[in-house]
Amino acid sequence: MIHAVKRAIGSNNFNPIFLDKILNLQDLDNVRIRFLIEKIDINFHPAKIYEKNRDCSCNNTQDKTNLCYAQYWNYDKKNFQQGQKTIGFFRIDENDPDKWLLFHMGTVTKDLNKLGDVGYECDILKDYEKYFGRLVIKYHNSAQKLVRRAENLISECEVIYFSTFKDYLD
Repeated sequence: MIHAVKRAIGSNNFNPIFLDKILNLQDLDNVRIRFLIEKIDINFHPAKIYEKNRDCSCNNTQDKTNLCYAQYWNYDKKNFQQGQKTIGFFRIDENDPDKWLLFHMGTVTKDLNKLGDVGYECDILKDYEKYFGRLVIKYHNSAQKLVRRAENLISECEVIYFSTFKDYLD
């Protein structure tokens, strides 16, 4: 599948490829997608964090030097449930708010029952690691919610680039 994506994206005449076809996830009603955006007021810059530390292995979701803590953060309500799969994207171009980089996929293993803090422990979905930091989608998030049900939007997430984060920025 990876080679098909590279060929399709590299050509001028192709039918769009959408995230649901690449990931081929089952049980989409149990999958949540979180979109991380830059928040200047709290000095949160996902692209800068990811550039410095691409480890999102769930070993320490309390480590603020990687994006896993942000993926599993609860503000004033719970975002996930134990057993749910999560997909993490962050906006990579503030001038083009529809471009998102896949940085994480995991399963919630424990609900820590915390708000205003990291609320979960997780296991990484190893079969999807090959896509982390390499898959850019185009998706216009018209909702205010940044944690969304995958079944409602995954077929609208067009894969527009497949390589490395560094390649995309160069």
